[in-house]
Amino acid sequence: MIEMLHRPSRGRARLAVPMVLVHGGYMAAWVWDEHLLPHLATAGIDAWAPSLRGHGGSEGRDRLDSFDLDDYVADLGSVVARMEAPPLLVGHSMGALVVQRYLAGGGRATAAMLLAPVPPWGLGAPSMELALRDPLLWTEAAFLHVGGPRMASLPVLRRALFGAGVDPVLARTYLSRLQPESTLAIAQMCAMAPLGWSPGGAVPVAVTGGREDGLFSVASLRACAAWHGVSATVLDGLGHALMLEPGWRGLAEHLVEWARASS
Repeated sequence: MIEMLHRPSRGRARLAVPMVLVHGGYMAAWVWDEHLLPHLATAGIDAWAPSLRGHGGSEGRDRLDSFDLDDYVADLGSVVARMEAPPLLVGHSMGALVVQRYLAGGGRATAAMLLAPVPPWGLGAPSMELALRDPLLWTEAAFLHVGGPRMASLPVLRRALFGAGVDPVLARTYLSRLQPESTLAIAQMCAMAPLGWSPGGAVPVAVTGGREDGLFSVASLRACAAWHGVSATVLDGLGHALMLEPGWRGLAEHLVEWARASS
């Protein structure tokens, strides 16, 4: 069973199209419910956030390492199948790659927003760039992939995931809620070939990230956007986990504006 967090729309100008938000690696649906789900509901957007299998309150925590990206895509497909209208899809980091793979397989959606995305060619190139730009952070990311959050240094993790404006106590609270990720899914992302999918298809794609993202550079963000034939939106003052930061309202307003323009 897939955990689903849902905030029904409460605003006056309600959208007819629902929104589905897909979390990134080591996270679960809770990251959206801290700020964005309530805000989106107030803005009139019917928002849903699933926890992929093995994450959060979903089944499979004891079999997490047996799941791959295709399993996560299947989870997204099962959620979308419940929607009366093709939803707006929002994917963060690994969740953005899940959205891209879902669309590459012909999945239905009205539009998609990729936040701080793992690009269509996986983690290989971004990992090499990170190793050259910040060897310490690259090493800690490797510890995270191999041993889970408990193996990584909290100060370095904080620098990887958050911009400079995040309160250290709050950052530690969020970092304590991180969970292991499937080693199979991580291996896929590190070794995968580019998606066999032609950009510019029937589903419009937008790409957004934070300028202070410690994991994916602005250059990586723009390369992903260029692959999709669009320009990237770079939000100042935000890092990788941009939905949890003090500047989350800037992201929320961007999402609402995009949703209204796309539906």
